[in-house]
Amino acid sequence: MRQFKLWFCSLLLLIANVANSQTSDRTIPDVEELTDGIRAFTCKDGEREMPLIFVQEDSKWRLVGIEEADLITEINDGFMIRYSSFPGELSFLKEAQATFQYQYLSSNGYYEAECKEQDDFLELVVDVISPKIFENANTLSEKVEILELQVKQLEQNQHEDANTATPLPEPTVYYELEEKLTTNLKDSRRFLQIGLGISTDNGQEVIRNIETHLTTLKSDILGALSEYTEKMVVGREARKLLAEDIKSVMNNRLKMLGDFGEVGEVFFTSYVLQ
Repeated sequence: MRQFKLWFCSLLLLIANVANSQTSDRTIPDVEELTDGIRAFTCKDGEREMPLIFVQEDSKWRLVGIEEADLITEINDGFMIRYSSFPGELSFLKEAQATFQYQYLSSNGYYEAECKEQDDFLELVVDVISPKIFENANTLSEKVEILELQVKQLEQNQHEDANTATPLPEPTVYYELEEKLTTNLKDSRRFLQIGLGISTDNGQEVIRNIETHLTTLKSDILGALSEYTEKMVVGREARKLLAEDIKSVMNNRLKMLGDFGEVGEVFFTSYVLQ
């Protein structure tokens, strides 16, 4: 059981690494893309079970958790494993009908174990876990952007001349909607889920107005989102245009209601296309 937990945790780390490299588009790649270059096996010798996870990096393969196995060659029916620190040792993982055989040779003798490929389980884990990992990665990335903007604004405020006769502008105020908004995309089976944050230079009164009319504002935003196709929401430039559209929708509604203030910027705290 302990070996299985280590094997499972290794898979999750691999998925997370792929997620981190894909967050620029905020879309989840196919399972085949996430598992490309990963082959997983479990080998059993009596009561002992040993996980083997091969990961391809560029043109080389490595074994997760077995750093000394640093010379791995893919052969027709499996892998040949050598150890530069132990030149007298050699291992093979070879396909044998419906299973695989792990063979280990050293000066101390010969060891053999029967192995099973775990591709189906690997794809199942990726399919179930990857959406949550991508959502967390996207949310973290967007919140970092907001924090960077806040720091920049604070730095600008600190450098203003304290002796100027011109009244100081209202400090920028930030507000985040607690509930994520989800809508189906036009002419598509996919849906878009977003978390929203806004900023305003007109003080807390704008925030109070937004909270007062939040139900109406969310309805207007969802109505606008329903007109977007899948192509219109993919990519950094598309997100900027969508943020501008949402800002316009919110400001138009606030003006119609006769309330003071204006939304300055709209930010995405999460952005998931599924």
